[in-house]
Amino acid sequence: MLEPQSALVFLLLLSLYALATRWLDTTERGWIKGLTGALALVPAMLLGMAGLNCYYGYYQDWGSLIRDLTGSAEPGVHMLRDATPEVPLKRAFQPVLDAAVHNSATAVDGLRVLIRIHGDTSGLTRKVILYLPPQYFQPAYSGTPFPVVELLHGAPGDPRDWIDRLHVTEVLSRQVAVGTATASVLVIPDTNGGTDSSLQCLNTVNGPQDESFLVQDLGTQISKALRVYPPGSHWALAGFSEGGYCSANLALRHPDRFGAAAVMSGYFVPQRWVRLPGRADPFDGDQYLREDNAPLDLLRRSSGPATIPRMWIMTGSARADDTHAAQQFMAVLRPHRPDAQLIQVRGGTHTFPAWRQALPAMLDWVTKTTGSSADPAPHAGRQGVNGAQSRSRAPARSSSPARPPTWRPCTGCSRFAATN
Repeated sequence: MLEPQSALVFLLLLSLYALATRWLDTTERGWIKGLTGALALVPAMLLGMAGLNCYYGYYQDWGSLIRDLTGSAEPGVHMLRDATPEVPLKRAFQPVLDAAVHNSATAVDGLRVLIRIHGDTSGLTRKVILYLPPQYFQPAYSGTPFPVVELLHGAPGDPRDWIDRLHVTEVLSRQVAVGTATASVLVIPDTNGGTDSSLQCLNTVNGPQDESFLVQDLGTQISKALRVYPPGSHWALAGFSEGGYCSANLALRHPDRFGAAAVMSGYFVPQRWVRLPGRADPFDGDQYLREDNAPLDLLRRSSGPATIPRMWIMTGSARADDTHAAQQFMAVLRPHRPDAQLIQVRGGTHTFPAWRQALPAMLDWVTKTTGSSADPAPHAGRQGVNGAQSRSRAPARSSSPARPPTWRPCTGCSRFAATN
């Protein structure tokens, strides 16, 4: 099929370019020669753009390209009225939920909605995509609360990256159908408030309070509006690139709100600057505040009672910087969390194709982790890595010294999994 990454598109553009340059060589009229030269630039530029798109794996179909250009939602995503202090999320959501209960399709396909949510704590209003799995509407699950996975995109990026580029809802449905994943509610917020911003999910000094929105506002409102577990061991964070840093940082800073974190090609020390969209120091020169938002430093400063969420890390083997950062982080994490996993995509880079390869394994792990009741019951009063109150019992320490992970083949796939 003639999709943006198909060989036919490249052949067509090459043919148009060859035809234009051939015409340019044969014509002698000045104005025709100039016009032909200008026209030859069009397929040349489109060919370059197609090559970049193929490398980064951004647009796989024309629909996603059109939706990006027009700002429209993907087909099948319901647009809801804004959730505001006057119209809480539960009230904004209720008409769609009532209709979905009587729609047999939702018991097969689930429900996806796009809504703008106002945060009382942060003061921010952001768009959020919510996905309710088919089981949410099936009679057998009518009294069952669901675990929640909060999915964080990269920068520049948009919540639709998870839908259009990674097809996360379809992948999760397949994994649940084969029994490797657990049905979960997905929450996909706009972490930056626009593609021209990059906030790293931080509470910027004298700026947007992104962390408060993602941790406090979303958790509080969604747990009131939907049949889900309250924030805690049954909530998880997962993200790629900047969203991977966000997942590690927020989970370590708020172990009372999240029981697990999955990081795909993330980093573990905050970038020096954020874009608001103008460049700014999110910590306003406060070095302690910077260290308090560096997952690597948080782990190094942690003590015995600290609660460390379960963690799953992925990196591409073709990105030495990502791989080094992941191995360095795992070496510090393992004494606290011997069960932490490190997955490497063979030949993978810092792009969507690598994240697509890792996505099924990530969803299997994160939904089984948040859907499991194997963890000890939460205990109030425990201190997290950053001193925050935590409800989870501290994991046992490993008696063996930390060492960098080694790699072993992952049976039946193109990844490698780390071992102790």
